[in-house]
Amino acid sequence: MASTRSNNGWIIWLTFAIGLLLSISPMPQFMEILRPLWLA
Repeated sequence: MASTRSNNGWIIWLTFAIGLLLSISPMPQFMEILRPLWLA
């Protein structure tokens, strides 16, 4: 089982890309109330 290669590596890269996109782009006004204060 450990010798088989996982083909789900794209999920990790997709998660990083979405996280980077969300950290760069401004949040919509209706989502500002859901943002934690320690990010501000």
